[in-house]
Amino acid sequence: MGTYLSRIRTMLAMVRELYLEEDPGRFTQTFTRLEKYENICDRVEIVDFLTRLSTNDLSKETHHDIQAYMRCATEIESMGDSCFNIGRALRRQRGNSVEMAPELVATLLELHTLCEQILDNTVATVETYPRGESFFYKAQNLENEMNNRRDALEKQNIADVGALKYPYEASVYYVDDIDEYEHFADYAINVVEALTNKKH
Repeated sequence: MGTYLSRIRTMLAMVRELYLEEDPGRFTQTFTRLEKYENICDRVEIVDFLTRLSTNDLSKETHHDIQAYMRCATEIESMGDSCFNIGRALRRQRGNSVEMAPELVATLLELHTLCEQILDNTVATVETYPRGESFFYKAQNLENEMNNRRDALEKQNIADVGALKYPYEASVYYVDDIDEYEHFADYAINVVEALTNKKH
């Protein structure tokens, strides 16, 4: 799981690079790397391995652990999908010559930093055993922060578009990216839930 999450960390770093990259050639190179990592995450065979393992004669506790790890693998793969979805949105935005105001990019990068913190807690949860409740409660607090930020930003976006502060086309990409960061946070807390046997 730790290796799997290290790939997600790399993908998240590449998404930040895409936001900041001004050179079209380097943007394309970074996006191509991101796409390759997404394909690697899709090809990870851990779920197939765990599925085969679960058919063996195992104790109830071991079977429960395998089910938890299968859920983790699926959610981590979804975290990678979110990273790639943001990258694709940024590529479409550039391809359609839609410029996003610097203040919107800065806000998205704040959400990106929050996702990095969420990922750090997810990695710490995976790498620690036995796992205390503190990992879950920290994940819950970070998830709530993300949800509150999303709600406030999307409400502000409606007002700003109405006031013609930036074009509607830019707002579409902006809101899509906000939602994708929120999805990333959802998948991450699902990993922590599976490992700590807690529900938010």
